[in-house]
Amino acid sequence: MKNEINRPHKDPEFSIVLGGPLYQLYLRIGLAQPSINLWKRRILVIATITWLPLFLLSVINGVAFSGVKIPFIFDLATHARFLGALTLLIAAEFVAHERIRD
Repeated sequence: MKNEINRPHKDPEFSIVLGGPLYQLYLRIGLAQPSINLWKRRILVIATITWLPLFLLSVINGVAFSGVKIPFIFDLATHARFLGALTLLIAAEFVAHERIRD
């Protein structure tokens, strides 16, 4: 009898992304379906949720539209970096789910 290495059974439904606490939150608030296909909606909602408090705090401090060299609303480079990085992080979740599963 040969000594065979016990190899784990490949599960076609295995995912490193699905099943975690963040994914469960997505399911509860309707930002994901069991197949994780609503990534574009998640990008829009999460970008809005994270950008809005920054805007509100800058309004409260009086730097949203004036009062500093570059007001918050006119600092497009910062917005592009922040929202671009956030978009890439959320999209990477979908890409990792698709590629690692295979």
